[in-house]
Amino acid sequence: MVTKKTVLIVDDERDLLEVLRSDVAEMGYQTLTAENGQEALAMVAQHPIDIILSDINMPKLTGIEFLALLRKKGFQHPFIVLSGYGTREEAIQLLRLGAFDFLAKPTSFEKLKERIGAAAQHVNLVNEAIVLVKERLGLTDIAPGSREEEAVYALARISALKRG
Repeated sequence: MVTKKTVLIVDDERDLLEVLRSDVAEMGYQTLTAENGQEALAMVAQHPIDIILSDINMPKLTGIEFLALLRKKGFQHPFIVLSGYGTREEAIQLLRLGAFDFLAKPTSFEKLKERIGAAAQHVNLVNEAIVLVKERLGLTDIAPGSREEEAVYALARISALKRG
């Protein structure tokens, strides 16, 4: 059974944040919102998040800093960047940190739906692969953030890429 995915939307522009929240909810996803990276970090700690859609240029904690902290904490799910002012260097840095996709503002509902759908499919494939890898390796108790968990996620991502 595939559960409804939760998308965390992060943007310091309140009007845009509400439009994005409404659009993503209309697509059938559960939504959470945050107005900056610090607030978003707290949301990730408190709620199971499947996909993050985040601006780059925000006060308190930029999208790049936010993604870097997430990766250090072991968060492996798709991170989609949405920005109107991103530079080529920022895009490269985000890709090196493992960003799933990069969308320019403004973006269409159709394009947003396509990219979030691809991210949701990726999450499903990785989750299926994680179960298979754990079964094959006989792993049952893996500590969150451990090297073992990172290795399982890496194997699962490779498996998901081959299957997807």
